[in-house]
Amino acid sequence: MHSVKLFSSSGHLTQEAMFRYHGHTLSREDQYAIEKHTTGCSLCSEAMEGVEKIRQEERYNSILSGLRNSVRRRLRTPKPVDAIQPYVVGALVFLLLFLLIIYLVFFKGGIVR
Repeated sequence: MHSVKLFSSSGHLTQEAMFRYHGHTLSREDQYAIEKHTTGCSLCSEAMEGVEKIRQEERYNSILSGLRNSVRRRLRTPKPVDAIQPYVVGALVFLLLFLLIIYLVFFKGGIVR
């Protein structure tokens, strides 16, 4: 007796059996029974291909969703300024000193009177 109902009353594979087959959650005997059936049943073989495409699309959607979330998190979090901050402070101090010297030389007639 199978733990999963593989075949419906019409003799074709059940949806659960197809999804579990692609999810690799069936016993070897059940997998073999499905593979044996799909070699002789074109309807179930095409249905199995459709289920595989659905599962691939679900995986792609999951990957894309993860990537979107990652990008959103990166865009929301502020950039670390710890590495840049010393250079900014140094540049501002240099600029202020430079402007002070320019002011003293041009507008006050020199540094020393």
